[in-house]
Amino acid sequence: MAETIHLADVIGKHTQDMTGKVAAVTGTTSGTGYVCARELAKRGATVLLLNRESERSTASLASLRDEVPDGAFEAVTCDLQDFESVRNAIDTIKSRFDRLDVLCNNAGVMALPDVAT
Repeated sequence: MAETIHLADVIGKHTQDMTGKVAAVTGTTSGTGYVCARELAKRGATVLLLNRESERSTASLASLRDEVPDGAFEAVTCDLQDFESVRNAIDTIKSRFDRLDVLCNNAGVMALPDVAT
């Protein structure tokens, strides 16, 4: 996974300890969502990965666990094109956690097939 050009600068200026925080990030299979999930976990957050079920979501979870072995990641199935799936994801999160500290709405709904780029 390639690094973003300004990541070190952003982290240096805007980072805080996230220990004990719960963060939900949509669209973590690549790009900004992946980097966000990784960096939150490095800082101690429990990171909820909200993605459609796919080979990409399974692979990205495995990669995140490899990159941040002590990270706390939980996959939560959430297809943003399906309101029932979104409601189920909310119910799942509410049943496991008493709060959500961070919500990163990263994913875009474009009605495109979930294929590797």
